[in-house]
Amino acid sequence: MSILLTKYVFPPVFVDNARKFVGQFGVTKSGPVDEYHFLYNNTLLDNTPELSALECIGPLQLTIIEPIVLAFTGSCKVFINGQLLQGAVGLFEPGSLLDIHPLQDGFRFYIGCYSGFTADAVFHSNNAVPREGFGPTPQLNTVIHPHQTISKTDSNLQNVLNKGTSKPHFLNFLLSVSPKVTVDSTEAYCPKQQKGLPGEQDEVWIPFIKNFQYEVFTFAQRYRFLNEVFTITPESNRMGYRLEQHAGLSHEIVLENSQVTILGGLQITPSGQTIVLMNDKQTVGGYPIMGTVTQLGRARLGQLSAGRQIRFVAQDIYSAHAQQLLLRARIEYLCAAEV
Repeated sequence: MSILLTKYVFPPVFVDNARKFVGQFGVTKSGPVDEYHFLYNNTLLDNTPELSALECIGPLQLTIIEPIVLAFTGSCKVFINGQLLQGAVGLFEPGSLLDIHPLQDGFRFYIGCYSGFTADAVFHSNNAVPREGFGPTPQLNTVIHPHQTISKTDSNLQNVLNKGTSKPHFLNFLLSVSPKVTVDSTEAYCPKQQKGLPGEQDEVWIPFIKNFQYEVFTFAQRYRFLNEVFTITPESNRMGYRLEQHAGLSHEIVLENSQVTILGGLQITPSGQTIVLMNDKQTVGGYPIMGTVTQLGRARLGQLSAGRQIRFVAQDIYSAHAQQLLLRARIEYLCAAEV
């Protein structure tokens, strides 16, 4: 029960939610950029969040060595021996050749297996941070193994296959749902609703929560930030999404001390560039932070490639948390529903 990684454009990375409380070591938690498609993958397979999947960008090819159950979620379409795989989950036999391609309107996808992938754990996790040189990183012709071999008489496995083979790869509602806003984004600012997939309009709305440093910026800077159209630059990666904008956000704000960084933090550099801190971020920073991009916002960013345009819309913490719970419940319901 294993697979061989035979082709890729960008090497995949192991991701899970098992790494916790490691900040004192100067290590980032890492983990999946698009938490919702990762959750969807694990839920389809009846895996826990601590089990590992592969996060992938770009075309990728796998060869099946032993029988294995795999789930493919996110921006992808999957071909098995040249034939399109209709559902998100499948049982694959030895010798099968799987070609996975990203969708035009997405960017990132996840490959999970029943019982999760196994690798050499660091801090109880398979998360790798390549820039820091630690954690397991699959290379070309790497054989990747699951935690357990499968038994075709496993009743739970049959249930996973019966439901998962009819499910879609991509959750369209993650990009079409309107961020719930119960406070003004700024004085006299009224957000528009996002409709449709990213390929169907120019801008994608990215919800964020204002933090205590929001008031450090001037009214004019806050107004420009909330009315600006940002463009994702090619330098964006798992460490951070670097954005370009037309209006200047330069400032002379100097923090007295460096501060611990937060996942989704909206750093504004003195030159005015906006950086969204992502999963492989540094653990300490010195730039002021306009706010924190929510889990939904980070999932949306994770599905956008360089050149895409975004706007930020402010949420209060209660709305953001409620929307997170509703989206997770919707995924659970989708995975449990008979089709």
